[in-house]
Amino acid sequence: MNRTKYFSVVMAAIVVSLFLDRPSLASETLPEWVKMIECKVAFEDYMSFVLGDFQDEKLKAKMGIKKIQQDNPFLHEYELSQPIKVYGHETRRVVFNSAGIMAVLDEKAPLPLAEKLGLNVVVNTGTKILATRTISETKPETIGSMKVWRKISQDLSTVSSHRDKTLLGCTYKLMEK
Repeated sequence: MNRTKYFSVVMAAIVVSLFLDRPSLASETLPEWVKMIECKVAFEDYMSFVLGDFQDEKLKAKMGIKKIQQDNPFLHEYELSQPIKVYGHETRRVVFNSAGIMAVLDEKAPLPLAEKLGLNVVVNTGTKILATRTISETKPETIGSMKVWRKISQDLSTVSSHRDKTLLGCTYKLMEK
């Protein structure tokens, strides 16, 4: 089995074993959007929600969550039934990327917000801004010939698909080397 296929099988096994029987972040109530976006939920709880409850289309409909069609293939955007406040900014829109959740904020000046939150600006081209700060990181565990660990980081970004908006949220990432 090649390394990529082996990695995929191992990661799937880890995800399944870690997140089965986790308490729900949604179930019969609204999900804890703000806590997820502000990196205030455990890695396992976020994964359980995103790989479990959030896959249930009937539950999303019951909660009034509507998918927003847009052109960015790396983001899945949703309109929430109720506005939420993330670090004092109100929004009804959230996006999911490959590793996390972000609020879509009506913020045209992302740098002061990044500074206020203590984020490190890692990209600033004038049109693209990316800022991040590690919230937590576990020690690597050896599984087979790989080392894997979990990392949670607060992220802020601007993207061309969301002009005059700032994306602010949390990445819950399973790392490997």
